[in-house]
Amino acid sequence: MVDYFKHFSLILNKTNMGFNKLHIPDLEYLKESLKEKGNEEFTEFWKKRYMRADAIMGPPESMDFIKQFLNREYNYRTTGQIEFDFDQINDKK
Repeated sequence: MVDYFKHFSLILNKTNMGFNKLHIPDLEYLKESLKEKGNEEFTEFWKKRYMRADAIMGPPESMDFIKQFLNREYNYRTTGQIEFDFDQINDKK
């Protein structure tokens, strides 16, 4: 077999990689979603989405809102401490 065919097989084995973008909804939608799903389900949903994302786009206040839950989950899993007491935050409003 001629040597130039070996290069053709290298081209066929090339894998294409994707770039996963995450579009964050507005803050009002996130608050409604939190009320419907509850803290645990909301945190799990966004934790999975953030882990797969290569780029995150959306309103900064929405990202901060989600990060509160992710930070709380991370701190609880690693240290056993909760950074925010969400029961007190919800009672003040």
